[in-house]
Amino acid sequence: MAACECMSTGLMNQLGQATFAAKVKILKINLSQNPDYLDADIEILDLYKGQRTTTIKIHNPSDSMCKISPAEGEIWLVLTPLWQGISSVMYCSGSVQIDKDFSPFKDKYPNAELNHMRSINKKLSVLKYLKQHSIDVSNKFNLDINTSCDLTGYETIEEFAIYRITVRKDLSIRKITNLKGFDNATLSETITKCLQTSARVGIFKKEKVIPEEHEVILALYYYPSDEEHQSFISPRDF
Repeated sequence: MAACECMSTGLMNQLGQATFAAKVKILKINLSQNPDYLDADIEILDLYKGQRTTTIKIHNPSDSMCKISPAEGEIWLVLTPLWQGISSVMYCSGSVQIDKDFSPFKDKYPNAELNHMRSINKKLSVLKYLKQHSIDVSNKFNLDINTSCDLTGYETIEEFAIYRITVRKDLSIRKITNLKGFDNATLSETITKCLQTSARVGIFKKEKVIPEEHEVILALYYYPSDEEHQSFISPRDF
């Protein structure tokens, strides 16, 4: 049986590759004509990308560990990328159960549920903002923005910031646009300067060029300090 491994690409890249993204309730799980998939009847609770629908496909190959198994009645954040011509919920698509039951692990991992809901709420806040402001997150060339900024020790009330990165055909950066900054002017200025000097564009293919100029959305997340760590800003949605 094949092992399963996911690249840590983050919500913006996952959303850019998805044809559909929504908060949904799983109403019923049905067998599909394709044995590698299940069909799920859903109720859309909040739609972030794509067209409204009452059914989605779930990639569920019998010969692989790379599958997820939503159950009837559960609440999920689902993202459905296109793979082999089929748009479906996949193991590495970024889909996650929102109402996961952590009670069996409460003694061993007392903060698991709190950390899970913080991560979920942060993602949902970003998705709602993108939807409300009609920000296009399409990423047809599957580009990834990498940074090496040291952004520790800052204080801010806002949980995230959104930037639009305009990428030339040779993957160099032509323009950085602040769409939603943090409420700390010094921090926002530091981020802009850092992106201008250290941001690099990655692409998941051998050829390091794209056929045309393209815009990529970058989200940066704020993580407050705790007893062991300074506050920090990261493009990863932990």
